[in-house]
Amino acid sequence: MKVLFDRFDTDGSGGLDEKEFVAACTLMGLNFPTTELVMMFREADDDGSGVIDVEEFSELLKILRWKRMDMLTTGHTLNNNAPKYKISSIGMMHNWQVSN
Repeated sequence: MKVLFDRFDTDGSGGLDEKEFVAACTLMGLNFPTTELVMMFREADDDGSGVIDVEEFSELLKILRWKRMDMLTTGHTLNNNAPKYKISSIGMMHNWQVSN
C-alpha cells in the first residue's frame, strides 16, 4: 500500500491532500462524486492538517471499494443528499443511504 500511496503523493510531502486523494481515486476507477470524496477525506483527516497518511488512505480505499462493489451488486445508487461517515480510533465505520 505504501508504494501506491507514494505514487499518488505527487508533491512528496509524505501525505495526500484532497486534490491528490481525489486524483488517486479517479485513476483507480473509484469514480465517486468529488463532493463525496472530499467529505470522506475530511472525515479521515483526524487532526485537520489537510493531509491523510498511508493508514488513513488504506482505510478510505477499503470503504470505497466495498461501497463500489455493493452498489454494483445491488443496483443501488448513492443518495448524495445524505451520505454519512464516521471514523473512530479503531478504524473507519461507514453508513450511507441508498436509493433505487
